[in-house]
Amino acid sequence: MGSGKTDNRNRKSGKKNNSGAKRGFVVIMLNLLVMAVVAVVLVFATLNWLDSYTNHNVAYEVPDVCGMHVDEAAKVLKDSKLGYAVVEYKYKDGAEKDEVLEQRPLANAKVKEGREITLVLNTTEKPRQGIPPVIDNSSLREAEFRLKAAGFIVEAVDTIKGEREWVYELLYKGRKLDNGAAIPRGSKVTLVVGSGDEIPTDTVRLDPDFF
Repeated sequence: MGSGKTDNRNRKSGKKNNSGAKRGFVVIMLNLLVMAVVAVVLVFATLNWLDSYTNHNVAYEVPDVCGMHVDEAAKVLKDSKLGYAVVEYKYKDGAEKDEVLEQRPLANAKVKEGREITLVLNTTEKPRQGIPPVIDNSSLREAEFRLKAAGFIVEAVDTIKGEREWVYELLYKGRKLDNGAAIPRGSKVTLVVGSGDEIPTDTVRLDPDFF
């Protein structure tokens, strides 16, 4: 009799243990499910916040400001929620002072709010270039070629007594220049060459082979 009661109690105890284990398993699974749902919600909320914070997928079209004065370009860019920075000056013949010659990014590009557009502006000061060594060192034909290659324009050719078509002087706005003198690139100059008549004593070329 005692043994039978003991078996009954063991069976009841086993059932209780199994039931408790099942409840524990269910609780664990529910906790894991809740944690998973919370994690998904947090990730989704974080991504939405990042999109909002960084203006993700919000783009502004870059306006075309080339040809505008820098002050006008600055206003147009500001109205487009963009900034600007002048990074370089170049010379372009016929362009106004501080006119926008180039921009980066180019017009119609898509950028984020506040993007800095870099500008290249025009300067009215022509870059200067040294005169090549043509004075008392070359013929008319050679001098014209070298001056043109250096970016100058031979406006006129005057003559003085001397060896025919030998370059004795170079004038810029009526002023005599020396070899290497720097004047604005693209300037017009006048060459003074020998006419083939008697060589003046103050411009005689000495033959180096004579010494």
